[in-house]
Amino acid sequence: MSQKAVACKYDLNTINGGDMSLIYKTSVKGSDPKLDNVLAMLNSNNLMQKQWFFKDKTYQIIRYDKKMLSKDQFNKAGLFRSVIHRDGKVFCFSPPKSQDFVDFTNDPVNNLEFHKKNILAEEFIEGTMINIFHDDELEIATRSSVGGKVGFFKSGGEVNTFRTMFLDAVSNLEITSNDDRELFKQLESFPKNYTFSFVLQHPKNRIVVPFNVPNLYLAAVYQNENNVVTEIEIDNNIKESLPSWVSYPEQYSFDSYSDLHKNFTNGSKDYKTVGVFIKNITTGVRTKIRNPNYETVRQLRGNQPKLQYRYLMLRSTQRVKEYLNYYPEHANQFDKYRTMVHAFTKRLHEHYISCYVKKEGKLSTYPDEYRTNMFKIHQHYINDLRDENKVVNNRVVIDYVNHLPVPILMHALNYQYSKAAKESKRNKVNQ
Repeated sequence: MSQKAVACKYDLNTINGGDMSLIYKTSVKGSDPKLDNVLAMLNSNNLMQKQWFFKDKTYQIIRYDKKMLSKDQFNKAGLFRSVIHRDGKVFCFSPPKSQDFVDFTNDPVNNLEFHKKNILAEEFIEGTMINIFHDDELEIATRSSVGGKVGFFKSGGEVNTFRTMFLDAVSNLEITSNDDRELFKQLESFPKNYTFSFVLQHPKNRIVVPFNVPNLYLAAVYQNENNVVTEIEIDNNIKESLPSWVSYPEQYSFDSYSDLHKNFTNGSKDYKTVGVFIKNITTGVRTKIRNPNYETVRQLRGNQPKLQYRYLMLRSTQRVKEYLNYYPEHANQFDKYRTMVHAFTKRLHEHYISCYVKKEGKLSTYPDEYRTNMFKIHQHYINDLRDENKVVNNRVVIDYVNHLPVPILMHALNYQYSKAAKESKRNKVNQ
């Protein structure tokens, strides 16, 4: 199947004058004498590489170091948002890092007066990027894994892998659609050197925007020839070759960058509107504008995979109620976490009174998760409260717990659960 290529190309064979074949063709095993040179090249270009085993194949995943990436490297190291390779060949490429909005609009090549036909503005789709590439067979990849057998947000002990959610979305969409064509069979009809970048939306992996049913957007298509990646236009030929239930970002018309920026940042957009992507289709350079109302909720949610940790963070900043306005589905679980905190606080006070007031036992005889906290509360009594003729009452203990760093409080709350889990694991090993 022949498709129309967009003008932009990404040459992954070199970076800052260095030959990337050194990295692509060098084994990461310690016995390879070139390994030190590979590590030096990665470090000098602010790149990170990790090994990933899947289906008896050993892949390498290269990603830029987000903390070290400077503005002048966005179109160099920034191309390596996620590049998956093995045996000297790149198999999978992800949309590269976007440029700062001001830098993008100030670049003469993006001047609307002369180059507007090359500038595309389209809907910013929220979700998880899932790439599909061909290596003997079609395979799934996230930005940091091959196979997608990894999960992210954990709620109530449930972990859903991205692979499971992607396949569930495909199955659900195929069952509910009138189009009887299967996605993977249709993808097989394309050239084997294509990468398809989808955005997965799934009710079990909500970020900010709530979803009742799974959905898939096709965001980009790439063709790789000798590690030179060309973006393929998602035209009607591609759309007609795929099942009709595949979604695509909406495209926006606009007259000026300032109008577009104002439209998405003036606070009038609902929090479910993420923003807009702007792309020069000839250079491939992208930028984005985020809706501040969306950003407020996204930052409120945080990026912590454990829901309990998220609750404790929100609790420490008194934003639990605000959070539940957007995520009411977590109310029951948050109630359980609150009960755990209250029970721990009550028990901590009881142990303190038993040890330091009633002298019923030495500190060393009390449970591990309480001892250090009991000692610190007593130090607070000696250093601060005693001279003011105050005692360690329930309010003092509540204030102490409320000011505990979240990791320490979470460790204390889960101490017995973790201890039991470790003992159970040891017993299974010894059986």
